[in-house]
Amino acid sequence: MENTETDVEEPHWVTKLFPPRFTVLDLVGDNITPWPPESVLVTEKFAAQRAERLKEIYYSSLREVQAHEKKKRHEQFEQNVVREYEEGTDMVSRPPSTENTKKITESSSSPIQEDQPIWNAEEMNVLREAMRQKDSEKQQLQIHLNNALAAVERLQSERAQLEKNLSQKERELLRVQQENERRALHVALLQREGLIKDKTVQAWLEEIQEKTREVQNLTRELQKARSDILDQSLQNKELQDKLIKERQIQEDMHQTMIEKIRVEHEVVIQKMQRELETVQAELATEKQMHARNLNALELLRRHFANLPPQNNEDVLAANVGHIGYY
Repeated sequence: MENTETDVEEPHWVTKLFPPRFTVLDLVGDNITPWPPESVLVTEKFAAQRAERLKEIYYSSLREVQAHEKKKRHEQFEQNVVREYEEGTDMVSRPPSTENTKKITESSSSPIQEDQPIWNAEEMNVLREAMRQKDSEKQQLQIHLNNALAAVERLQSERAQLEKNLSQKERELLRVQQENERRALHVALLQREGLIKDKTVQAWLEEIQEKTREVQNLTRELQKARSDILDQSLQNKELQDKLIKERQIQEDMHQTMIEKIRVEHEVVIQKMQRELETVQAELATEKQMHARNLNALELLRRHFANLPPQNNEDVLAANVGHIGYY
């Protein structure tokens, strides 16, 4: 029951990965409230982060370009100043042109003499010193410019490499994002399979508990059966002992009866022998009597044989009718 409540309360994995941006009430009603940040899609978060990074890169590049342009304008200004100075020096050192000669001629009426120079010696020394300083500054600025150009070229190379690395990182980030999305789907699927397996394991645990209770009951029954078998074995042993004793008693009684029967048999045999001897004696006497009867019969036969035939049959029938033959 607890697992069922958890499944009902926990949102679906699709809702977690792709949260809804609006509902039917938002479309029907006028009170449309902004969604919380956690409802933004994962891809939208990555797109916003990428836009922020591109914005930072753009502003950084813009600042670099502005600094380069500012430096370039400063160098151009210095070059213009040097060029104007050099042009002024050339005008001083080269001979006066026709126009200048005309101007000098026209101004001959001035109190200045025609061969008087425009710059005096002190001003020329100051001008030469200023020119030497400008040349030195120009060389230094040229060195700085060359170094700056080399630095700019190096920075541009680094920038190209960084842009290349950034593009590669963005591709890797996109691949990682896709991989993360696939893994999120895989994790959601594994979680779903895990819930199913948890339910299966819970069912197995309940079945194992039921089997354990059955095994415990069978174990108690087995122990009881063993106890009964032990009691039965003891009873069987007692009965065997009694049987052995009874057999011994029966054997003793049998031997006693055999001895008694033997004695009685001997007595009967002796009695029968005495009776047999008596019967034999009587038989011998009977034989003797029979022999005497036979002798008497033979004598009568001889006697009647000598008589006439007609009288012999009557007399014989009358005299020997009572004799029994054995």
